[in-house]
Amino acid sequence: MERQLFGPVGKKQQQAARLLVRKERFLVSFTLKKREEKEMLRATLLLATTALLVLGLSICSTAKSSVVAVAQGPARVMVGAYYGKTMGGVVADPRWMAEHADFVEGEPATVRAFKRAGGRYGMFYTDPNKVIIARHEPYSDVPESGWLHDADGNRLSAPYGKSGLQQYILNPAAPETQAEFATTTAQAKSTGAYDFVFLDDASADLLDHLYGSRRRPVELSGDQDLQAGLKALMAHSALPVIFNGLSISTGRLGRPSVNTELLPAAAGGLAEGCFADVGRLELGPHWITDAESLLATTALGKWAFCMIGAPRGQENQARLYGYASWLLTYDPQHSIVWENLGTPSRVEIFPEQGFVPTEPLETASHIGDLEKSSLYLREFTQCYYQGNPIGGCAAAVNPTPDTVSVPNGYTRQVVLNGDGTQDGGSLSIQPGTPTTLPSGSAAILVR
Repeated sequence: MERQLFGPVGKKQQQAARLLVRKERFLVSFTLKKREEKEMLRATLLLATTALLVLGLSICSTAKSSVVAVAQGPARVMVGAYYGKTMGGVVADPRWMAEHADFVEGEPATVRAFKRAGGRYGMFYTDPNKVIIARHEPYSDVPESGWLHDADGNRLSAPYGKSGLQQYILNPAAPETQAEFATTTAQAKSTGAYDFVFLDDASADLLDHLYGSRRRPVELSGDQDLQAGLKALMAHSALPVIFNGLSISTGRLGRPSVNTELLPAAAGGLAEGCFADVGRLELGPHWITDAESLLATTALGKWAFCMIGAPRGQENQARLYGYASWLLTYDPQHSIVWENLGTPSRVEIFPEQGFVPTEPLETASHIGDLEKSSLYLREFTQCYYQGNPIGGCAAAVNPTPDTVSVPNGYTRQVVLNGDGTQDGGSLSIQPGTPTTLPSGSAAILVR
């Protein structure tokens, strides 16, 4: 993920939609003219009968209105987003943001405003694994014994992209690193803004932890040492930890990420570049690793974040492909979508987050459970858009290199238009469905 100068800021952003349900009120009135005395009794009885009838109709109308409101479905899925001056999102009013996102990452002031407006959770960013000392990032002053070293006593480091800067690699098993992490997260907790720590650059695979470095550490002999160190590090956090790393496929391509080994010590995990990244749409075993990692996370009752990216110029294709892929793994209690795509407003909340499927015909333990003739398909009995019922729907995804057929039985499909919700983007459900899906494409079908 992109680096920053200070800890509490995040790295990108996201969205969803919400329906306002209006209740009708009925007013019924009647008048009674004075009648002759001999008709008074009959008139009184008629009045009483009429009043009861009108009252009954009014109650029924009010009850019907209430039933309509209750019958409305979920307005959106759970959403994560950036909400801060550094990473964007603050164009949106805190109340609007609270209506459209559940988890936000940003500076303490913006996160507190989000929560005061009714937002649920704040996330504090920190990276105690890799540090650019030239920027004097947090953890730069950890004592020497907190870093990894080669056999000659030199600190291990790796180039940070093409910036010319070096990232120095900390030892998560070192007491000095753990103590600094404990202090940093305690300070974050004391702001009153945060509910979770977002732990960046976590990897349970030693080769991946050392990525870019040409030397081996003397402090860690293998994956087990590293994993034990990361679990001990997380145990020192003042807040529950959500780590970044579910999409790492090193050594486990086509299977759940090795980082799922860290889940027992964490509140959840995030897959960055989930199903789609800035470089490509994920296909084959890379796509399978993302799906399997998310399923393994929700199976443990942990928060599973899917952070969808996009190659430049393919944003809408990536949004549909990523969102449909995510719906294959969707668990309404634990799945969070985080669409990390730039928008003109820098508010990364998107219309498709208001498309919510319910009552799945099948919930996979492994993504292969949903494969049908090379097409991955998950069908739902009832689906909603912005809380309005639209009937049955299905997510159909082709992560294979070949063109595959789409089953019959659906008459409409979801079409994404424009950018994010704040920028006038929209979702429409249009007649017609594809008969085939080429490689790296998806469709959300509606009956």
